[in-house]
Amino acid sequence: MPPVAHIVVRARGVRVEAGANDAPFLRHAALVPVSLQYPLNAFVLPEDNRLTAQVSPLDDEDAEPGLDLALTGPDPASAALLRVSWSLPRGAAFEPFTLSLPFIPPEAVETTLWSEGEVVDDLDDAALDGARALCAELVSAFARRDIDAVSALLDFRTREMAAAYEWDLDEHRAEVRETFQGMMDDPGYALAPVDVATLRFTPCGDGRALHVSRADDGELIGIRSAGSDEEQTMQVYVGRFGDRWRIVR
Repeated sequence: MPPVAHIVVRARGVRVEAGANDAPFLRHAALVPVSLQYPLNAFVLPEDNRLTAQVSPLDDEDAEPGLDLALTGPDPASAALLRVSWSLPRGAAFEPFTLSLPFIPPEAVETTLWSEGEVVDDLDDAALDGARALCAELVSAFARRDIDAVSALLDFRTREMAAAYEWDLDEHRAEVRETFQGMMDDPGYALAPVDVATLRFTPCGDGRALHVSRADDGELIGIRSAGSDEEQTMQVYVGRFGDRWRIVR
């Protein structure tokens, strides 16, 4: 299955976290204009879908705030099915705001998380102990370059992505393994430090998934390689099935 829809974000002079159903998979904060896009299959709910965004100002008087948020069909270059645009003059002050725009996807997508995952509405420390333990296990596996452990911990997510896009599961498993093995084989491989006790868990997907971020707002997994100053990141979303936590996206 090709992407059923794309979210397309064009932003400048703002801090924006945009996505579907509160999943912030497009994140940007800079003065310079940027255009980002993301296929929605894995985040399409059975019903009540929304394009969502959180927008806040940069601490810079040269900012020229602007945002264009759109939903397109399978081709992100096609005409928008839904669009909202907003802008202010250079240096204008504004308060942070959120957007939530309902949409009906062109096609349904079936994955296990949205049908069998529990709604996690207890976000106190004790309830999230299992989620923190799972995140610590994943970080440890990446830190020691244990590709078998990483692949096993990500297997539910791998199966979900294969189902969402109708990819061959064995081929996708091999691609995931090859991608991370290539990163780990880099002589300059280094993982961003993570304090598991201070992780942030943000509900999305009607509460069936929690986006995990570090206290500095970085993604849970941040990897640097030789000769590069930029951090390659991997978003991590966790979900609960009975008494077991899984990495779900």
